[in-house]
Parts: sequence; C-alpha cells; structure tokens
Amino acid sequence: MPQGNRGLLPVRNRTLLTEQVYLSLKSAIIDGTFPTGERLKEEELAKKMGVSRTPVREAINQLKQEGLVTSLVGGGVKVTEISIEEINDIFDVRDLLETHAAIKAVDNISDEQLKKLEEIVFMSRVAQQKGLIEKIIELNTDFHNEIVIASGNKKIYEIICSMRDYLQAYRRVSLRHAQEPEASLSGHEQIYEAIKLRDKEKACNCMKEHLMVARRLMLEKVQL
Repeated sequence: MPQGNRGLLPVRNRTLLTEQVYLSLKSAIIDGTFPTGERLKEEELAKKMGVSRTPVREAINQLKQEGLVTSLVGGGVKVTEISIEEINDIFDVRDLLETHAAIKAVDNISDEQLKKLEEIVFMSRVAQQKGLIEKIIELNTDFHNEIVIASGNKKIYEIICSMRDYLQAYRRVSLRHAQEPEASLSGHEQIYEAIKLRDKEKACNCMKEHLMVARRLMLEKVQL
C-alpha cells in the first residue's frame, strides 16, 4: 500500500467507532483513494486511523456485505474488481428503474425540483468546461438522484443509491475518457428538456439512451 493516509480521516469519537471507520473506508473506496484490486490490511488501516483492529475488522465485514471488498484466499481483503457481467447486470436494473423513475417524474416533479434539475445541468456544463472531474461526478449523482426523488418512489431511490456506490470508482475512470463527460452532460440536458415538456415517452427514451451510452463507455474502460 502506498505511503500516507491518502484521504483516510482520523477517528476520534469512540461511541461511534465502527460506523466512523466504515464510513471513512467506504468513502476512500468510492473516491478512488483505494483503487479496485488493492489489498486492505487491518493492521495498517488501524494504525493510520488511530484505532484498534476490532472496529476496522467490523467495518470491513460491512463492506463485504455491500460487495465493496472481497475476501482473499489465505486471509485479508481487496477492493472488489467489478466484472463485465456485473456491469451489465447493474445497468439492466438501472435501465428498468430509472426509465420508470423518469416517467413518474414527469407526473410528480415540482417546480422547485425542476428548477434544481436545471441548476444541476447548468453547473455540470460549467464544471465540464473547467475540467473539474470530481465536480462532474458529484453533479451526475445529484442529477439522477433528483429524478428518482421526484418520481416519489423511495424504494427505487434506495436501490439506485446502493448500486451507484458500487460503480462510483469506475465512474471516475470512465469520466476521464475524452467522450464521457460530454456524452453524459448531453444526455442530462435531453432528459431535463423532456421532463420540462412533460413528455413521458421522450423522458423514457432519453434516459434509456443515456444509460446505454454510459454502459458502453464503462465497458470499454473495463475491457482495456
């Protein structure tokens, strides 16, 4: 493991120790501090975070349950390397759920939520022009979350959030692809316009096309 704490936050509140360790490790995996395939060692993590190995072990067990880390033969864990099959499975589910959410959002979105979508699209374009990849990723998540929230279906929101965490490290890789930021933003603009026009069919088709492009670009990066 490379030297330094690399984004891991020191843990001080002993009453919520395991939860804090878990959140810190999860954040480090999602933001790419720990790249896919990297081995995580309890003793080193505990030392860097200033805690005993017990909360680290418990936090790692939680991450295993979420699929973010995988057990190694002989002991230890590594950050999960996602497969082509898993990417396709996740995008199949996202296609079903997010196209439905886009249709429901046409019926249920408030003026305030529509304004927020417009602001996200605008800020995304500014971030793209400035080459701010991390900001683009944040706004991408905000855009999709806002549509699912506007749909009024809390279960869809929970499922989509869990899958998006799983894919986030790969999003950082794919968004560095020359075509990806523009393709993603163009898709968002089309989806926003369809919802604004209250056009269910167009909103569904634009979301489907957007996810198809995202799937293709992510698969291209994984297959390299």
